[in-house]
Amino acid sequence: MEAYARLPARRSRRARHSRRWGALLLAVTFMAALALTARTIPALGSRLATAARPPRLSAGWEQIGFAGEPVRALQVQGTESARHVAVDSGVFKHTGSGHQWDRVALPSGMGRPSALAVHPQDGAIMLLGAEDGGVYRTPDAGSTWHPVADAGSGPVTVLSFDPRRPRWVFLGRRGPGGGVWRSTDAGRTWRRMFSGPVERLAYHPRDAETLYIAGPYRVSRSRDGGRTWAHLELRGVGALAAGAAEPEAIYLAVGDRLLYLENWNSRAETSLLPGSVGFLEVHPHASTVLYAATTHPTAGIWRSADRGETWVLYSEGLGSPAISSLSLGADGQALYVGTLTLGLWRYSPAGPEGGAPP
Repeated sequence: MEAYARLPARRSRRARHSRRWGALLLAVTFMAALALTARTIPALGSRLATAARPPRLSAGWEQIGFAGEPVRALQVQGTESARHVAVDSGVFKHTGSGHQWDRVALPSGMGRPSALAVHPQDGAIMLLGAEDGGVYRTPDAGSTWHPVADAGSGPVTVLSFDPRRPRWVFLGRRGPGGGVWRSTDAGRTWRRMFSGPVERLAYHPRDAETLYIAGPYRVSRSRDGGRTWAHLELRGVGALAAGAAEPEAIYLAVGDRLLYLENWNSRAETSLLPGSVGFLEVHPHASTVLYAATTHPTAGIWRSADRGETWVLYSEGLGSPAISSLSLGADGQALYVGTLTLGLWRYSPAGPEGGAPP
């Protein structure tokens, strides 16, 4: 009997132990869940706050307009006030005051802008090129526009006033009807100077008769203002630039490779970049200092101080924008970057008042 009498007592003690262990396990589980929640909620809040904030860039960058519009073309002429931007809704001129821009209406019926040129001495004279091949000229800052009828067909890739001969303008086109046309009367009449698709143009910094062009199949040089040309067979050139400090040297970007031509007959390949180079600028006072804009697979703005042997990323924090233009002012005081997704940006380590990029 005693044995049977003790069984309920043992079972009672076991039940009490079981309930105690269950309560302890539940408490431990609750505390662990509470700790996990405490860690997770701030982290989630941090991620949400980060996603809501605008991109954080290194010192010296500022967005100066057009956050909601793709920048199609950019013209910078040395001084801070001489800036023009073409977007889908019009051409805008910087007023010289903060981030204020004056709008110039686009020509009626014009397609998407692809190139822009402003007379270096008379800002009322402008030329606009379009992806559908149209070219338009205004003599009065956009009050009236006149179509150019004798300058070929095909998407416009280049429109540029010669910096030393302001009445000279060069027009480049890609596609089957591509080539180079030249005007010697500020864009009123044109003459074809070169046949073949053209993507980029650069001027010799000292010799007014020498210029360079690049297309998908070759690079060409003219020593007589575009009448005759010498060629280098080189496929896939995406960018072309010349610097004032080394007048005979040019830089060519082929995919993610940069080529340095000390003169027309010598070639040296520098280091690779992490993406195809679409735009290239040489500092006007230091030919060893380069700025490059890369596209696929990695978009960004890069700087080299040794002719492209090494590169430093300058656009950290901007993400991978679709870069549409890159321009370094003629005085070297600021670098401008146009994008299709993030508007227009300006880089100057001295802040909004200017200062030469290092």
